[in-house]
Amino acid sequence: MHARRFIVLVGLLVSASVVVLGAASPLGATTGTKANAEKKPCSIVKVSDVQAAFGAPTQPGKTESDPIGPHCTYQVAVGGNLGTDGAVIVHFNTGPAFTKRSMDLGLHEIPHQVVVPGFGSKAVYNPDVGAIEILTHGGALTVQATFFNVGGPPVDPTQTKADVLALARVGLKKV
Repeated sequence: MHARRFIVLVGLLVSASVVVLGAASPLGATTGTKANAEKKPCSIVKVSDVQAAFGAPTQPGKTESDPIGPHCTYQVAVGGNLGTDGAVIVHFNTGPAFTKRSMDLGLHEIPHQVVVPGFGSKAVYNPDVGAIEILTHGGALTVQATFFNVGGPPVDPTQTKADVLALARVGLKKV
């Protein structure tokens, strides 16, 4: 479990590096649902949404905190689309550092990130950490999957991306 928590933190720090690169342009204040999503990240998606996206029983989310703010972690059981157990992290940040410029800089500075069409203003997916970050008018939504099949075949990166994008589409409706 400590290894998984370390990997989750590494993924969130990679996401945070995009923020550090472009911390100059404020997006403005947020109210209502967006502000609530940042304070209560487990309100962004339901357990049933995670179960539907990843195809396995899922524990209720737990709000945790890290250097870039609160996030919600859902534990997903063995046997779903990815063939092993893992965690799904959902995070929404309304801070001023989340801008199109910072995401563009991150695309050049963070290896393997790719633009994902169909998510509004701007979205990037990093297959190294199984995470998508979507820029909205009020901040950025991050959905990350951390699944490792220790001692077995690697988790399918194409399926990981499909599951993450499916859940991100649901979460985007709430922010």
